[in-house]
Amino acid sequence: TAAILSHIELERSMEETRISEEREKLRVMLLSSVSHDLKTPLASIIGALSAHQTLGNKLKPEKHIELIEGSLEEARRLDSFITNILDMTRLETGNIKFKQEWCGLSQFMEDLHKRMLHRLKNRPLNIEMPMTPVDVYMDVIMTGQVVQNLLDNACKYTPHGSPIDISWNNENGNGITCSIRDHGEGVPEAQFTHIFDKFARLHKKDSQTAGTGLGLAIAKTVMESQGGWIKVNNHPEGGAIFTFYLPRWRMAERIEPEEKSYAINESTYRRH
Repeated sequence: TAAILSHIELERSMEETRISEEREKLRVMLLSSVSHDLKTPLASIIGALSAHQTLGNKLKPEKHIELIEGSLEEARRLDSFITNILDMTRLETGNIKFKQEWCGLSQFMEDLHKRMLHRLKNRPLNIEMPMTPVDVYMDVIMTGQVVQNLLDNACKYTPHGSPIDISWNNENGNGITCSIRDHGEGVPEAQFTHIFDKFARLHKKDSQTAGTGLGLAIAKTVMESQGGWIKVNNHPEGGAIFTFYLPRWRMAERIEPEEKSYAINESTYRRH
């Protein structure tokens, strides 16, 4: 009995040591990310505001607007980075309690689309929805963060003027999937799993693209915490496709018209 208790105590001590090492590793990574990546948008904001303050009335009206819009865009990006860092920290420590509830998918996407207009810029968003309106059982805030992270990732690799495609599918009846396709270079097959690691960089040039490398890691943790999954593949015609799965959906309690279209920033909504 003494030997067994000693063994249990040793295992417990080893587990505590492992957890402590993981936390220290995460802390170092977070500090590295903050010092390197978050400095980029801050430098842009400071530079734009300094130019605005120094030159003042000497600037043309269009230059005023350009500096203000640029600062606002970088501030939004900075806010997104900080949100991802805080979310990952809370997920790692178990301080996020998921609140799953039934949510109308159409309203969820409309609200999300409006919030992402500033990030999409001139990239049209093509959205395909199930033919019959549905409700999905999910944590609305955290799932929304997943879609935002995936769209933000798609914007990094999709050229200006090219579309980003989102397709919701519930054909098999066992859960519902959402696929988001960009029009970039795609993902090397060897990176299909690694890409969801914390602070992962897909290409060498990604270190020059503002970002914390946490968006996809958060997406994976959030989906698995809701009984789902997320994966990546490449489209035959080019670009990467990120697909996540949620296990529960139902026919919408309030039936909407069979055909509903929206015209937001040249984006399209279709039912299929």
